[in-house]
Amino acid sequence: MIRASLVLLSAFLAAACATTRDVYLADGTLGHNITCNGHLGNFSTCLEMAGQICGPRGYVVIGPRGEALPATSGAYTADGVAAYGGIQTQTGPIITRSLFVRCR
Repeated sequence: MIRASLVLLSAFLAAACATTRDVYLADGTLGHNITCNGHLGNFSTCLEMAGQICGPRGYVVIGPRGEALPATSGAYTADGVAAYGGIQTQTGPIITRSLFVRCR
């Protein structure tokens, strides 16, 4: 019983990690698809990963139609990304978040 609970807890926590993969955007430039899944993650986790990938150059969030989304007040917020640039789906208890960015 305890072992099964530990396995479920570790799977739950592992699902909250952010991952990234390189993609080519519609205009041919290199972009990054960042996922931050799970109940413990949110779009802030995706934005932190974008900052780590792009460093001091910064990044631009790419919307669902391939357009660069403007940052409000010079910075992206988790709420703004969730409303305009992020893709979030939920299937039962599984939450999946995805964000596309291009480094400047």
